Amino acid sequence: MSGVGEIIAGVAVAASFTQLLAHVLRTSKTLFVFYQDFKDAPSHLKHVQQKLLLLLCILEVYEVHLREIDDDRLLPSNLRMLLQIVLQRLDDDIFEMNQRFFNDGQKRSRSLKMKFKLMFTDREVIAKLMERLRDAERDLVLLTGLLNIKISSVAFASLPAVDSSHSVDQTTKDVIQKPTGSPIARHCTKSTLKVAPRSYVLVPDSWLRKLGFYCSVTILVTPGDVKTTKILLGYKFPIWFSHKAISIYFQLAWSTLCNISIMPGYIRVQNQVALGSPFMGACERGDVRLISQYVREDPEILNNRTICSGKTPLLLAIASQNLEAVKYLLDSGADANMGDDERILPIFSAIGFRDKRIANSTQYIQVPPPTTLWLDMVKLLSQYGASVHENIAGKSMTTAFLSRDSYDPQVVLRYFRLLLEENYTDFDACDDQGRCALANAIRGGEAATSSIDFLAREGVQLSRILADGKNVLHLSASIAMDMKPIKHFYERHGIIEVNRLDQWGWTPLHYAVDSPSNRCGGTCGKVRMLLKKGADPYSKGRMAHFRHLHPSNMFSEPVSPIEYAEWLGCEVYERFVDDMVATGVLTADEYEVGDEDEFVDEGEWSDFYDTKEEFEKEELFDG
Repeated sequence: MSGVGEIIAGVAVAASFTQLLAHVLRTSKTLFVFYQDFKDAPSHLKHVQQKLLLLLCILEVYEVHLREIDDDRLLPSNLRMLLQIVLQRLDDDIFEMNQRFFNDGQKRSRSLKMKFKLMFTDREVIAKLMERLRDAERDLVLLTGLLNIKISSVAFASLPAVDSSHSVDQTTKDVIQKPTGSPIARHCTKSTLKVAPRSYVLVPDSWLRKLGFYCSVTILVTPGDVKTTKILLGYKFPIWFSHKAISIYFQLAWSTLCNISIMPGYIRVQNQVALGSPFMGACERGDVRLISQYVREDPEILNNRTICSGKTPLLLAIASQNLEAVKYLLDSGADANMGDDERILPIFSAIGFRDKRIANSTQYIQVPPPTTLWLDMVKLLSQYGASVHENIAGKSMTTAFLSRDSYDPQVVLRYFRLLLEENYTDFDACDDQGRCALANAIRGGEAATSSIDFLAREGVQLSRILADGKNVLHLSASIAMDMKPIKHFYERHGIIEVNRLDQWGWTPLHYAVDSPSNRCGGTCGKVRMLLKKGADPYSKGRMAHFRHLHPSNMFSEPVSPIEYAEWLGCEVYERFVDDMVATGVLTADEYEVGDEDEFVDEGEWSDFYDTKEEFEKEELFDG
């Protein structure tokens, strides 16, 4: 029952403002100590932590009010009496629970022993604690509302009468209406390139994994040269011994001054089950009705993980591409930030990340999902607390490959806007292969230029040079669907280095010739646009182009774009020459001379034919 609804006869006189402030401070101290003990508790007790933190915030508001006001009109005696009752009851409840969970002779919850004690606490005890905390929250919020009403009424009564004829002068109007600055300019001080995070995991075939251990380590550099290391350590007991798996997650942060700090983490105990178990099978198929049936029978089943790879029910439901099943699991309490043995988190699974066992067979740890349902999946997960700021396998949320020809052109732009709503800050991150948000924007088809402008406003410097020497014109020439990104970078953003050489000695024109949209489609217009902007078709660069499994490995020396076009076939070469003529790089007369039949001297036909007439007759027959 709510304490506000109870009248305690023993409280005959309302406390003074000073006494009430002392009550608030004492209760806040008791609550804070209890919160500190729960701060590092297992993840399944996070709802208790959140409730304690909420109550601390409410008491902080009361402390501010009581220090600043002493007017009986703002806090009359009846409200002070009710507040005193609620605070006393909350203080008593917390003291009682504190004695039950933590006794004075025992080390506080930072010890591993205490964490295990919290982990296996009886559900009924936790439920009773939550009920009391909810009662206190309800009463305090109700009293806060009454206090605000009192403050508003007193403040309104003290306002002077306002003359309706009063007008605002022009200077004030100008100050109100004039914008304070350009939204693009406010981002210009951001760094040009973030260091790609490094990630390490125990591979499935390692002997430690076979013994039941799993581990992942992610190292990233944050602003101020502070290195943060995120460590997940876990062990799965042999099934013949126990069906439990235990994992410990924590973070270390250190700076150049060697100041090391340990940030909060968690200890989690889960049940191991087979992938083919009935509930896991239902999640893998996305069978919502069957999932709901199992969850109603045993809510703790949401905490299971598979024996082989540590997949959770939520991860399996995401793989099924059934949005309704994912939403049901999240509504039922599934953790949106619980990964598998390789720490592939649900939000990364939604955009196509797979474990290394699958990735090794396909050479790709991530591929874009077949449909754009992944965007709705990411939005849903973020609404339930999934973090978009994590990094796995050296990749962030924007260095993944997020484009397919079948996608709506607006998908990438909508994805960027969704991340911005979640306060995402790594739009300028780039991995070791040069994959970045800008590359995804360039692949955006009709929405490419809008996505590029979005990234420019968010601080991504378009003039930056990647580690392999490429600029945005190289990227656009290689992966854009048409010439619009090249034109946009050149004319709108002033990126004019059309003849820049990357580490392979290739210019953007080389990549435009080599791009699938030019070799297969032929109507992309990228070659013509670069030639129009001054690209040199005869530039051979510094060195031979040499990359793993690339067709240019056939060359023993550097090649120019026109030579490479000729090597790719007649159609590519003819289109290249047509583009040269259309842009004035090659005149029509030079083109006609180049198309004339080559002269065949006597040495070439005399080796195979007795007379020149026989050779010409054979040529006519072949024609």
